[in-house]
Amino acid sequence: MSETKIISVTNDKGGVGKTTTVHNFGYALMKKGYRVLLVDFNAQCDLTAELGIAEPDAENNTLCDAMRPYIMDTDDFLETAECIRTNPNGLDFLPATQELADLETLMIQAYQREMILSSILQEIAGQYDFILIDCPGSLGQLMVNALLASNEVILAAFPEKNSLAGLSKIMNFIDQISRRMHREIRVRGVLFNRVDVRETDLNKLLTDAKAHVKRDIPFFNNWIPKRVSVARAVEHAASIFEYEPSSDAAIAYAKLVNEYLKWTGGEKRNGKSA
Repeated sequence: MSETKIISVTNDKGGVGKTTTVHNFGYALMKKGYRVLLVDFNAQCDLTAELGIAEPDAENNTLCDAMRPYIMDTDDFLETAECIRTNPNGLDFLPATQELADLETLMIQAYQREMILSSILQEIAGQYDFILIDCPGSLGQLMVNALLASNEVILAAFPEKNSLAGLSKIMNFIDQISRRMHREIRVRGVLFNRVDVRETDLNKLLTDAKAHVKRDIPFFNNWIPKRVSVARAVEHAASIFEYEPSSDAAIAYAKLVNEYLKWTGGEKRNGKSA
């Protein structure tokens, strides 16, 4: 790929499948031959734990360490490359600690506070085809940083009323940041997670979601079904492809990535263009 795609997976709510989407979407891209980096940008550190670090706060050289000099205005900078880990399944990732919450509070006084994550990621962007950011579930400085570091956004949602209402809120926030920073933030699409296809009227769900968004943005045709295997994979610090590769959830994630790649102009396998 000629340009690194940096994608924020977000919503203004927690618990809508952002972390699991980042992990499985990233794994599926990696298996197609893409160079992928996952970024934990949530103070709950769920992605860090899901990728195998049982005690994130005990880690040194994390994303927080890379961010601190920008916020504290010191010269003790840490190269981003020194913070990258590689999961046993081959995925590179930037881990986080709960210090992210404290750093977000301090960001308000930092110079060019909106661009801190962008500066950190630009150090290593050329080494990857895709960088996926697991965003926080609140509309603060961390979210602003994630959006401005990204080329595009995927909105994760549940097929529930509260989650649908959140789509409008996050879209308003994205519009505000775009106007204030004079930069287009492209929403690639809305992804529904944990869909019970037996009990959900899919046509009504899509109609209701579009009514909440009130904008002409895409919705992914491939939705992720509600399956116990997805939660169990998380418990085992594994992707669904490793935990239960023949499951319909794994198939759904694979189809989702194929759909995304078709939208963005092609597919690549084992490092070569298809």
